[in-house]
Amino acid sequence: MNTRPEAFTDLATARRIRAQMYRCGGCGMCTKRVEGFGLFACSTEGRTFPLCIATPGASFELDHDTLKRAA
Repeated sequence: MNTRPEAFTDLATARRIRAQMYRCGGCGMCTKRVEGFGLFACSTEGRTFPLCIATPGASFELDHDTLKRAA
């Protein structure tokens, strides 16, 4: 169980990661992305960033290496 300061730190970290994902367009931080002409898109059929988070099965997978490079 986290203490209050640890929980606050975890929440702040999650907010920073989420903000970084939205700055990159969402799909830019996913492992299932496809790049073309400098833009990123989802490789799963019919899904884009906000929808893929809530979709069961084929959902958003955070690419930790890209996140580290963007930070």
